[in-house]
Amino acid sequence: MARGCLQGVKFLMFAFNLLFWFFVMLLLVLLLEATVTTLFFACTDQIDRYAQRDLKKGLHLYGTPGNVGLTNAWSIIQTDFRCCGVSNYTDWFEVYNATRVPDSCCLEFSEGCGLHAPGTWWKAPCYETVKMWLQENLLAVGIFGLCTALVQDSAPTLDAPAPGPSASPANTEHRAGGGRQVLAMWAGLGVGGAFHTHVFSRAALPPAGVIHGWGWG
Repeated sequence: MARGCLQGVKFLMFAFNLLFWFFVMLLLVLLLEATVTTLFFACTDQIDRYAQRDLKKGLHLYGTPGNVGLTNAWSIIQTDFRCCGVSNYTDWFEVYNATRVPDSCCLEFSEGCGLHAPGTWWKAPCYETVKMWLQENLLAVGIFGLCTALVQDSAPTLDAPAPGPSASPANTEHRAGGGRQVLAMWAGLGVGGAFHTHVFSRAALPPAGVIHGWGWG
């Protein structure tokens, strides 16, 4: 009888210890999640400011020799997302030292339309527009990127000519709309964008309308 009671006490002590450490670990996980969440929201504004500053520096590489990829990427982003500049279209004024924007900012494309009045340009900021789109389509972007990476890893890719610096209506039929391309372009538009020049000047663009197939436009 005493032996049975002793075994019962040992079992209860074991169960108590198990529950105790379970709740300790659970508490630590919750504290870690709370800390990470707090740090994330505390750093979000700082990250946004740093990213926008880097992208604005990258604007000065637009149209310069050796930066074909970055130029194409900005033209595609502004045309497909109907936006202009990082924060707004005035970001380009400092780049050109004049009141003008790239032709890819125009509501209706025509040669030299970037010299017209601001009323003929897209007003939406590209940073917030692309950021919002990526947040809304994060899962689809990840799946598309993974599948594309697997396909490209098992099959050779063919070179295709890059679009011109100005994205005309004809060019928009070959716009890079895939989520993977959007991520890669956005990552390469800052001061380090020259790294992506070779990629975008040689990369074969996906079929038009991929972005629109995910709910854009």
